Amino acid sequence: MEEKNININDERDVRLNKLQTLIKEGINPYPARVHRTHTLKEALEEKEGQEMTVTGRLMTKRDMGKLTFAHLQDGTGRMQIALKKDEIDEAAYKHFLKKIDSGDIIEVTGEKFITHKKEPSVLVRSFTLLSKALLPLPDKFHGLNDEETRYRKRYLDFLINEGQKEKIIVRSRILKYMRDYLDNAGFIEVETPSLEVVASGALAQTFDTHLNAFDLPVHMRICMGELWQKRLLIGGFEKTYEIGRAYRNEGVDHSHNPEFTMMEFYWAYADINDNIKLHEEMMPFIVEKSVGTLKIENDGDIINFTTPYPRITFHDAVLEHSGIDINNYDDATSLGKAMKEKGYDVEKGAERGKLLDNLYKQSTRLHIIQPTFVLNYPVELKPLAKKAEDPRYTEMFQLVIKGFELSNSYTELNDPIDQRERFEEQARLAEAGEEEVMGYDHDYVEALEYGMPPATGTGIGIDRLAALITNSHTLREVTAFPLMKPEQGSTSQKKKTTTPKKEDSAPRTVNELPMSRDEAWELVLKHNSATPDLQHYRESEVILRALAKRLGRDVEYWGMLGMLHDIDWGLTKEEPKTHLTKMPAILREAGFNDQFIEDVLSHGYGCECADLDNMTRDCEIQYALACGETVTGLVYAAARMRPEKIASLELRSLKKKFKNKKFAEKVNRDVIRECEKLGIELDEFLQLAIDAMKEIAEEIDLA
Repeated sequence: MEEKNININDERDVRLNKLQTLIKEGINPYPARVHRTHTLKEALEEKEGQEMTVTGRLMTKRDMGKLTFAHLQDGTGRMQIALKKDEIDEAAYKHFLKKIDSGDIIEVTGEKFITHKKEPSVLVRSFTLLSKALLPLPDKFHGLNDEETRYRKRYLDFLINEGQKEKIIVRSRILKYMRDYLDNAGFIEVETPSLEVVASGALAQTFDTHLNAFDLPVHMRICMGELWQKRLLIGGFEKTYEIGRAYRNEGVDHSHNPEFTMMEFYWAYADINDNIKLHEEMMPFIVEKSVGTLKIENDGDIINFTTPYPRITFHDAVLEHSGIDINNYDDATSLGKAMKEKGYDVEKGAERGKLLDNLYKQSTRLHIIQPTFVLNYPVELKPLAKKAEDPRYTEMFQLVIKGFELSNSYTELNDPIDQRERFEEQARLAEAGEEEVMGYDHDYVEALEYGMPPATGTGIGIDRLAALITNSHTLREVTAFPLMKPEQGSTSQKKKTTTPKKEDSAPRTVNELPMSRDEAWELVLKHNSATPDLQHYRESEVILRALAKRLGRDVEYWGMLGMLHDIDWGLTKEEPKTHLTKMPAILREAGFNDQFIEDVLSHGYGCECADLDNMTRDCEIQYALACGETVTGLVYAAARMRPEKIASLELRSLKKKFKNKKFAEKVNRDVIRECEKLGIELDEFLQLAIDAMKEIAEEIDLA
């Protein structure tokens, strides 16, 4: 990686010299005026012989002596241009060859023609440099495949990877056609506050800040103004909607981002039956308009948005997939016991509502692939919805697709007495220590006392819908600029002087670890005693430390991650599917923050444990832990076969073992190859693993 940086810097120096030469020659490399007559799309559609001036970024350049071909790219497409030495000024031809580079933005004037290979092209008569690029574009086939690099340099991702740009375009269409549908249905678009004194409308943790003018703590909104739009219903507006950004200070994974886009609408004198009908009209309209079909390929499944969509109650869905009849368990203790008997994770001290939510997510939601209305969630989970005929449940539904909760819809609660009681229950839960509770909005309850008409409402996650219909494995793929943690050593990151909160997104350093390396090893010994397990933890630790050193990352943090990644294995290996379920509590009690725990969980993504089989890794540290802890099994098995054990193990021999799928067949070769997503070739990674494990050969019985 260091060598690549040197090459890039060398190239930049060359281009800077060209820039200075151009300026000395009296050429402005960044002129203000452009004279384009055709976009490239328009140029491609013009007749042969048409004179035109087109602009774009130079993506390729191919010198063939007296003839040079190149490709321009603008926002509408790509087109070939050609320069013939005898049909353009000789000095200009040399200038194009010597001073113009791929990545430069230029304007060319000429005549459209068709090459003998039938490719529409512009025969260039003259050209003008519009913007000199000082850094080279990545190689199209090798230069921008790492996901973390793509998200950090998204502008390059869009230039090089056409499919990524199309995903953002589809997202834009979703917003357009959603607005078109709602506007035509008589809804009006409104704007409600983004800063709130009482964060309400959902069960979520907030981002908190302070309003200096009022000396007042405020929260960034967690939904699209649910209680504000209901105030509008009280004020006489019958159909409203809002599209905007919401913020939740929670985990980041393939289906969650800390900031995301939502649409919420509220509809007076309608109920969930009207809402279901609207969904079955609106969703196919949006999907077909956005991508041209109702049958969407998504990770091997064909999702069919053709209506009608099947309906099932929350109770029946959970019973079908878990075998637990939740009606038989009216308190947290009995429900938790039933869940444990079935092998589900039970959060210590959780109330019944939280357990119901966890049971549903662990047993049921991921198995719902086709668009399905899941009806009537328990009253504990929906404090703003009217009760159903069975008062234990609410009159509401979610549209679930491919395990995503795509929309959340209620027949809205408009009884002020009932609403006050539910807010009081949320306040009780907050006092008991529950973090995800809804704030008590006294002003809203007073507003309800003036009378709110019967109504239904819906919230739809735009990011999730876009990800579903573009076959994207993470919401970051459909977000133009996803929030990323600053890279180690980033000059824009201020040094922390206080203990970081668990939600901080600063680079991870040794100062953020709650204990020393030796204290962490004592924690390992507290929960594990089997020698092979302890050896694996040490092997993973030294390999992660070596990787951190190789990549210029925090050696202490990465090493501790390797050491602790399987800390609950001694407690769960008799039931492997429960692996990593006890880890969060162990590490949280020891003082580790949520980010460290999420990093540990990531090595289980794709495995049948802790409900992680549907998740995928998407950043550097996750790839590092996965490949680092997995390669230990291959190196150990290969070394044990040699008389001198690891001392005589060579890369050539280990590569043969890697290619032989029957050798150490439980070692996942695909996970080991995730080293390539770190910018490290397989050969280098295998050698790094050998060298690291040699350092502790005696400890791991390989001396």
